[in-house]
Amino acid sequence: MARLVIPSHMSGEQYITKAALIADPKLEVRVFPGTKMLLDEYRTDAARRGQSLAELYNSRHRTAFANDAEVRNAIDQKQKENLKSMVEFFQKDIINPARVSRDENENLKPVTRGSTQAVRELYRDPARNAQQVIRNGLEVDPETQRGIEEFYFSKGLKKDEKYAIFWGRKSGEMTGAGPALDTNEIMLAQMMFVIRRKDPLRKLILIGDPVALPLEVDDMKVPSFDIDLVRYWDSGFPNATGVLAQMGFIRLIIDWNPDSVSIGTNSGILELPHLMGMKTVYLENVHDHARKGLRWQLLAANYRVPTADELNVLERKLKSEQASPNPNTGKIDALNRDIAKINNKKIDVLNQIRPGLQRFSTTTSTEFRASRKALFDEVGAWLDRQSPPEPRNPVAAHDTFLDLLTSAANTPEGDRESLAGSGQSSPWWTLQHKAERAWAPIRTSRQPFSGSPGKRTDALAAMSGAMRLHGFTTAQKEQFWNTFNYTYVNDREMPAVSAPDVRAGYRAWLQETDEIWAYVKGRQFPGS
Repeated sequence: MARLVIPSHMSGEQYITKAALIADPKLEVRVFPGTKMLLDEYRTDAARRGQSLAELYNSRHRTAFANDAEVRNAIDQKQKENLKSMVEFFQKDIINPARVSRDENENLKPVTRGSTQAVRELYRDPARNAQQVIRNGLEVDPETQRGIEEFYFSKGLKKDEKYAIFWGRKSGEMTGAGPALDTNEIMLAQMMFVIRRKDPLRKLILIGDPVALPLEVDDMKVPSFDIDLVRYWDSGFPNATGVLAQMGFIRLIIDWNPDSVSIGTNSGILELPHLMGMKTVYLENVHDHARKGLRWQLLAANYRVPTADELNVLERKLKSEQASPNPNTGKIDALNRDIAKINNKKIDVLNQIRPGLQRFSTTTSTEFRASRKALFDEVGAWLDRQSPPEPRNPVAAHDTFLDLLTSAANTPEGDRESLAGSGQSSPWWTLQHKAERAWAPIRTSRQPFSGSPGKRTDALAAMSGAMRLHGFTTAQKEQFWNTFNYTYVNDREMPAVSAPDVRAGYRAWLQETDEIWAYVKGRQFPGS
């Protein structure tokens, strides 16, 4: 019997976990507060930055706690509230609600493996209408349903329309949680261009976190969203804190507008709408195919994913052979081929997947450069503002940050294989993330630069050097940095931007997005 263990702050896991509880009447779930786990993460991050827990928390959450004890109490209270609502969501309308229990043991470790397996078995069982089973398990009471319907029309939503629903994600910017997964504004604007041009009757909706779109991209005016559902749960939504009510709202959009498409990045929030029948464009990073991205393939793709142990054995053999006094070139090549086969198997299965989901991806190297560009632009503007040559009261945190930034900028990003192989665990990504986290409280404080002029000069030079691209004209360079190049995996894989051979991978994003949208529209979806 599978048993999942979920800390109450892992909200992204609650959607697939709920689906698994509906699918498998024997599955058990324990929910624990996770306060200790969350505090440990905050303390580790605060120590890296030379801050107190209160200083870090206040900078991320726009609070004003006087000391660490107040932060601990606030986190503990919030985690307990989350625990209560998560347990209620899990238990609602499932067979034997006692399968879901709460546990106050703060030493528990998360266990999430098993949820996908349960849902996969449901969708592979011909005797069960999987989509209807999921929908039946997400019913709301009549009073809440009436409130949802009234709210629906009050937001300008109608029946029998075509919607493109963009899910905004800014958790990294607002709280420091997973900044690399935040919505990229340029990518979002470019998708809006294409959909507005190719499908002019489809209305554009922004839902979730606020996203500040640029006014123009590549000399083209960015379209406006037709409907604003940003943080809709804070705008008179019935049962605002109830996840079940929120899913009821999404279900209403699906039922009344079956030709709608949900578009978002690596996020659990896309999972239940998709399982209820919404067409979904799931944007993810190539290196995530080995992790959360596999969740979707496993729902229906009839193949065996090689285990981590198999891959680890091959990688150990490869390292051993490479370190041998007399390495066998033929054996090394064979091991590299075997490893590549496993990694390719993880992504070359789109034609086997159940209809309704399209998976797109961006190369790790492109994401890395886009993240660098965003950080360096902000810091460069900050350093270029007028500041005294020798500050009377230099801010130590500013010099510490510039040391870290200079180190990150001076670290070569490596070749395509290194970036793709290690993903965001690579040393280039590790330094980039550290610099982003260190920058967040400085940006929030809006304090002018007040550090060493020498460190300022070094940082500007390092950033300038890191931004140079091989053989690009100024116009090409600017266009490259204004794209977030997603490639999609279907029966062919789009050529990916790679480092250092950037020119070979350079291409126009809008043309590719045309192809993506035509591909999505041409697919046969349930309910179309």
